[in-house]
Amino acid sequence: MKVSVIIPVYNRAELIAQAVESVLRQSFSDFELLVVDDGSSDGTWEALQRCGPRIRALRQEHRGASAARNLGIQTAAGEYLAFLDSDDLWQPQKLARQVQYLDQHPEVALVHCDGWVIKGQEVPADLASRATFYATRLPPHGPEAPARLMSTPIITSHLMVRSEAVKRAGGFAEDLWLHEDADLILRLLEAGQAIAYLPEPLVVKRDLPDGLAQHQLAYILESIKVQKRSFRRSTVLHPILVPTLVRSHRLAAWALYQNSDRRGFLCHCLAAWRLRPRSLRLPLALLALLLPHPRGLVFLIRLWKMGNASPGKLS
Repeated sequence: MKVSVIIPVYNRAELIAQAVESVLRQSFSDFELLVVDDGSSDGTWEALQRCGPRIRALRQEHRGASAARNLGIQTAAGEYLAFLDSDDLWQPQKLARQVQYLDQHPEVALVHCDGWVIKGQEVPADLASRATFYATRLPPHGPEAPARLMSTPIITSHLMVRSEAVKRAGGFAEDLWLHEDADLILRLLEAGQAIAYLPEPLVVKRDLPDGLAQHQLAYILESIKVQKRSFRRSTVLHPILVPTLVRSHRLAAWALYQNSDRRGFLCHCLAAWRLRPRSLRLPLALLALLLPHPRGLVFLIRLWKMGNASPGKLS
């Protein structure tokens, strides 16, 4: 078996058939399709039974997308793994193009591609003429992958990865509910694995109102957790992680300030200062904390626009 396609699904009865169909319409045929129902309660399991004999449906108690993907990884027989979120869609040539790339580049562990991000469920008729995800972003790949990954994510539905590389890295972290894909990719990079980019739009990602990434502060805080883990595991990515962590702590502090959480604001300012102890940002931030609105906000805006970080301690 060349490729194992893994779809984790939770309460997506109205969309899962479309995701499955986009896999079954692939021009590449040497694949198995594993769909892991993460304890759905809306009829998703019944919808899977109607998807035909080409899929292998697995079921588990509700433990999250990472646990569902890991069950798929444990069951998979493919040389390569490809993951599709249950509300996303693939273009028919997606598997073929990425298999071809990995076959031709044995030194690469993971290849990802471009795609479109759309609002809502309906795929627009003019999709092909719309700007793609990486049209205005720098895709992570090659020697620049670690730095770019910190500012531009690799979307899980966009990637294909060697099965052995994922298993050696330990699969997906099941205690993370956001950024579990970035956590896995960081572990691959820490191990010296190469990441490549295929500049072709092969995926349609739906940006739905109930998506986890809609929760901005939680999104930032989970990002900090993932970055800290990498920082503590290995020194390999420290030159990239230190300035990224400083920026993430600033973003968290800013969000908490806007929420009138002064204590949280101060904690993240201190965390950023420990990473860059010579920075003047902490005393300026403290001054901003004492000033009446909106003058304090003006100080913070200026604070957030200043310079880059240099190495220090991790809080």
